[in-house]
Amino acid sequence: MNSVAVLVLAALSIWDYPERQFRHERLKAQLVAAVKAGDVGGMLSSAEGGVNLFPEDPTWRFNLACALVGTNRVDDALDTLEKAIDLGFRDADAIAKDGHLKSLAGNPRFLELLDYAKEMSRRPLTYGPNAHVPQTGEAGGSIALGEQNFQWDFEHG
Repeated sequence: MNSVAVLVLAALSIWDYPERQFRHERLKAQLVAAVKAGDVGGMLSSAEGGVNLFPEDPTWRFNLACALVGTNRVDDALDTLEKAIDLGFRDADAIAKDGHLKSLAGNPRFLELLDYAKEMSRRPLTYGPNAHVPQTGEAGGSIALGEQNFQWDFEHG
């Protein structure tokens, strides 16, 4: 009889974000410094750290895709870019104009992903930390805050 091990990863909860804010800010500063210095290895390390810290964050995924292009890992970069779009990085113009992705301009899959980003931008974001859930409740009443209606602001902690 064969046994199958199943790895179940618990989804990161919105309530986990505050304790991760400082590390996020440090990784973001490292990423900015690496970009300014043209340090592809530093970009990759920082972006991987950001994705490990917040696996469902579209911006960290996008930054990782940009860093992967710099290491000539084009297929990995395109896979990561697709995941970033799925998670909410849907600004096709920003993707097309990003200097780190310019070398992909003629790549057929990259062009498909630009179209995919445009298509997805017209759809509500229902997955990931930036998902939008319509408001419910009555004016003057109480509401319960939880995973479905609470969002963490990374810029302001």
